[in-house]
Amino acid sequence: MAKIISMEEVAKLFFDGCCVVGVSFGSEGWPEEIGLAVEKRFLETGHPANMVNVHAAGFRAGNCWAHEGMLALDISSHESTTPKIAKLIEEDKLPGWYMPLGSMLQMYTEIGRGMPGVLTKCGLGTFMDARVEGGALNNSAKAYDAARKEKGERCFVEYVPDFMGEEYLFYSIPKIDFGIMRATTADENGNVTCENECLNLELGAVARAAKACGADSKDIKDTFNKYTSAVVEVAKQFATQRKNAIGVFANDNETDVDILAATLKSQVFYMNYETLLGGKERYNDIIAQFNNLQSDTYNKVLSQLKDEVSNGALYNTAQYEAIVYYMCSLIDTMEVMAQPLYEIYDALKSYFKVVVKDTLDLQKKCTQEKHICEGGVCAFTKSAVSAKELYEVYAILKGCRMKALHTEKYENEQLEVINATIENVCKDFDKFDSEYIMALVMAYGESLRNREYQDYGRNKGGVLWS
Repeated sequence: MAKIISMEEVAKLFFDGCCVVGVSFGSEGWPEEIGLAVEKRFLETGHPANMVNVHAAGFRAGNCWAHEGMLALDISSHESTTPKIAKLIEEDKLPGWYMPLGSMLQMYTEIGRGMPGVLTKCGLGTFMDARVEGGALNNSAKAYDAARKEKGERCFVEYVPDFMGEEYLFYSIPKIDFGIMRATTADENGNVTCENECLNLELGAVARAAKACGADSKDIKDTFNKYTSAVVEVAKQFATQRKNAIGVFANDNETDVDILAATLKSQVFYMNYETLLGGKERYNDIIAQFNNLQSDTYNKVLSQLKDEVSNGALYNTAQYEAIVYYMCSLIDTMEVMAQPLYEIYDALKSYFKVVVKDTLDLQKKCTQEKHICEGGVCAFTKSAVSAKELYEVYAILKGCRMKALHTEKYENEQLEVINATIENVCKDFDKFDSEYIMALVMAYGESLRNREYQDYGRNKGGVLWS
């Protein structure tokens, strides 16, 4: 069977965080149509985000990937032919590293034969030396290296003090997910030739390296198609799903609390499907449901919760749980939608901010034993919070990362909650159920992503999430 797919299908193969090695030199060797197709998908959907961009030489046409949030790391031998990417690195918006050109080319060969990188004397005593700057081009790259060292992980450049009595540098890159290259002719088996290209460059070495890392376009495509088909079948239910009197997904016997809580199960998937596969045809239905949820269902549940708070209850109520799930659904839906549709995005953001404010205002009135209220402000004590509260922490921290909330105002208190909770869990892990641990992992994971965002200065304008 022919391995021929459209550029749109090619673009969908690229996933968030993938490592891409480009074969190029200036304008030669760069598969421009692929580059532009991936850029188009990113601008429309926000994906693929946070890619690792590896290129031995500069590639002028690769400027199409110079969007904040599209790339997470950049590793090359020079950026002189990629001025837009160079500018992101110079402004410390993209962590960047240099490696010697020849060493990078040799590294592809080494990876292709199953080795993790290349051992060489090239770069010893220069800024590429791990004892100096390890090739780091800006502060965010240095911070990235420092964080890896702290966790006991390898950096891209390592100093080897004694190998057979001599010192070396060891260069490596993340596992290659895609090698992209330009060729003149291709057959149905995926073989390519470069008879009319001005340069063959490192095409063969990168192809072998990608293959050795497990990259196989057929496997990726088959997996993609399998899961896409399953998703499409599930999504068909949206067309026939019952709605209540205000046009929101609901069965006749569901309460307002049930309806609000269920948004986390329905609306996030609904938006993600429409963004990636549905052509955004039902965006209007999604935002209409959120409009009605906010003006009707949410306000009813909030009123019920206020009554519960006046009676001294908050955290163990069904109303609080439903509002927390609704809070998560709003921020998760924002993350998976196409951001350029700003009116819809802005409406969801405004609803999210209202829900966060309402919830925190109610917490200030809380008099539960596990909270200490001083001056009308509640602070978490060292006792463990509930899983529902951890979901709330997750949502607020994600809101900070996506700039829906001011980090300076909200982050510290949420991090205190996480740290106190981790301390309690470590004391007696067995007494916490799987839901609780899952909620903690989600909240803690988001805290790491938010810290990464803050520390490395990513996504300042443009796409708002990583």
